[in-house]
Amino acid sequence: FVDGGKIYRNFTSEENFIGTYPFVGYQFPLFQAAIEGISDHNVFEGRNTAVGERSMLAVVQEVAKEIGPADVGTLATFDKMYSGISASLKTAAQRSILVAEKQLQDELAVRILKALFLVKYVEGFQATPRNITVLMYEQFGMDLPGLSRRVKESLDLLEVQTYIQRNGNTYEYLTDEEQVIEQEIKNVDLDPSEISTRFFKILSSDVIKNNKIR
Repeated sequence: FVDGGKIYRNFTSEENFIGTYPFVGYQFPLFQAAIEGISDHNVFEGRNTAVGERSMLAVVQEVAKEIGPADVGTLATFDKMYSGISASLKTAAQRSILVAEKQLQDELAVRILKALFLVKYVEGFQATPRNITVLMYEQFGMDLPGLSRRVKESLDLLEVQTYIQRNGNTYEYLTDEEQVIEQEIKNVDLDPSEISTRFFKILSSDVIKNNKIR
């Protein structure tokens, strides 16, 4: 992940690769941080509130079984971890994903939404288009520039549909409550003259303060 955040180790040896495949080393600490963050924000149902209730090993096993029949060279993308914990999540927290699965025809967009849900509360992870592309890399030898373009198109779709919000160059999954607020903000019709007037007041009153500049 080059766009800021924590550094994760890549494969260290042939033995490490064989023992880890079809997973990539960064996925384990990142997923652990994800479920800890989800737990800290009370997104798990009652008896699953403790992180230990849903072991990482069980989730990894489910993902491995799911992609077992795939061709050699296929990787377990980070979004697949979502299915391993979805049954333990509060319905309200994952409602956006449930709606997206029914309404969006863009499969990649739904996968990105799941990945953004997982990393929403991970401190130090920058969900930039480039870093999200890394999360979506699913096959050795993929066309990386092509995948990057598709990721950006899917992010644009998710933002327009108010499933996510963009802050600068990073993207964030929106909860139900956050979606309502974001939609209300989008629905506000701003008069350009009002914006100009407001900027002038900020500059003249708070920044410059003097009406003469030397």
